[in-house]
Amino acid sequence: GGGAAGGAGAAAGASLSGARFKEAELERICDAAWPPGAVLGIATTLRDVALDEAQLGRVAGCVLRRLGACPPRDLPGLVYQSLLLCNKDKDKHTLKAKEALKAHALAAVLGHFGRGLAPAAGGAAAGAADETREIEGTVLYNLNFAIKQDHALGEQLLRCVKQGAAGSLYGAGADGAAAAGAHSPFALAALL
Repeated sequence: GGGAAGGAGAAAGASLSGARFKEAELERICDAAWPPGAVLGIATTLRDVALDEAQLGRVAGCVLRRLGACPPRDLPGLVYQSLLLCNKDKDKHTLKAKEALKAHALAAVLGHFGRGLAPAAGGAAAGAADETREIEGTVLYNLNFAIKQDHALGEQLLRCVKQGAAGSLYGAGADGAAAAGAHSPFALAALL
């Protein structure tokens, strides 16, 4: 079925220059549906690609949007890879762009874990709660480790929680997920 379309894409890709080909492939990857079990591997691989500021923002957003599609056991690794991705090539990007990426990543993580994880399919309630605590604990450990490596990330976490709290109290400043995440037990644990 898709052989002709794939061949046409390959032919069009062959006529692009290196930079334009890379841009087209990154767009294809970000727009594609990723199998849930492959999200962590794709995110890890994308971290190894040299990206300019705009590409890094697009790829980071693409990875962060897939937090909900990722299997729960892969979430700690995906969060850590996302934080590493947002801190990638920090000498090449402007301070404003780096801060915006970190804020976006932290808001996505706080929003995702602030809503709570869906219970494991077919698991007993106690087993699912244990698994959720284990996953959240590992994410918090990874977040703590990333903050120890980059103190600006810790400052951004504090700003993100403050803005989320202000947004939910005053109706401005943060989206609903980040605002909900700012008041969650997970966000409180992250601040500790």
